[in-house]
Amino acid sequence: MSNRRTTVLVNGLPAAGKSTLASALARALGLPLISKDVIKETHADVLGAQPPDGRSQREWNGALGAAASETMWALLAHAPLGAVLESSWRADVRKLVAQGLARAGVKQAVEIWCDVPAEVARARDDARHRARHAVHGSFMTDAEWSRMVQDAEPLGMGPVCRVDTTTSVDVAALASWCRTAAGHHDVPTP
Repeated sequence: MSNRRTTVLVNGLPAAGKSTLASALARALGLPLISKDVIKETHADVLGAQPPDGRSQREWNGALGAAASETMWALLAHAPLGAVLESSWRADVRKLVAQGLARAGVKQAVEIWCDVPAEVARARDDARHRARHAVHGSFMTDAEWSRMVQDAEPLGMGPVCRVDTTTSVDVAALASWCRTAAGHHDVPTP
């Protein structure tokens, strides 16, 4: 592997299998994993999952999410070999992600898009919601889910590999793709 930093964004709908894949991929690449949900939940454990200052729960969740995103970029800036970052980045936040990567000193990231049918992701999200941290709020309404699906597409700010996460993933092949793609070569999808 070259001296280049390898920055991998693992993206997709909520409950698309991002956390599971990102964890395995980080191990295979020998890179740290930076998960927005882990950071957000930790912030909420310290600061409180309920709004302390009269804000609505949605506003407080948004503030904790913004703080978690900024923490991700700050940690990435201090990861000399790069990192695997995991979150649901919608197409409408592409500019914010680009700004975060720039602040972290990353010129280009590779992206893994966890491809899963929307109805499968919704069923998984509803099933896991009961056991999730309180900071994630209530179930998404049908309108909120529709907006999420509408904006669900790869950021496309670098090489993208779409991975079907309804079946097992060849993590070793995906790690190899990430190493090659991070070297700024045109590479076929594994």
